[in-house]
Amino acid sequence: MNKMVFAFDEARAKRDGVDPAALWAMVDGWVDECVKTHHGEYKKEPDPEGGVAYIGLGHETDWWRAFFGVTIQAYFSKGMAKYCSKWEWYYDEDEVDEQYAEDVLGNFLEKNDFYRMMDRA
Repeated sequence: MNKMVFAFDEARAKRDGVDPAALWAMVDGWVDECVKTHHGEYKKEPDPEGGVAYIGLGHETDWWRAFFGVTIQAYFSKGMAKYCSKWEWYYDEDEVDEQYAEDVLGNFLEKNDFYRMMDRA
């Protein structure tokens, strides 16, 4: 199983005049585009810890490629660095139902000067 979870600081977005619905539409668009490209299907549901989970259905490798595509688009999207408050990727590396989580947002902020300098302030 592959799952990507996003959450946004919607209050901050609203203070800055950004419609949170536009941020969610942006993520939905990336997932839809990558799903069509890699012939996968997904379900979307609220994450118990906040935000929205996009859960891949079907073949594991299709979802790895699809979520990698989402990651590339999200990384370079205006507003993502500033308003994203949670961005995690859960995946099963060896198909034995062991879930590994990657804090994508935390990794980008910790290890990448370019991402930290984007519109995060």
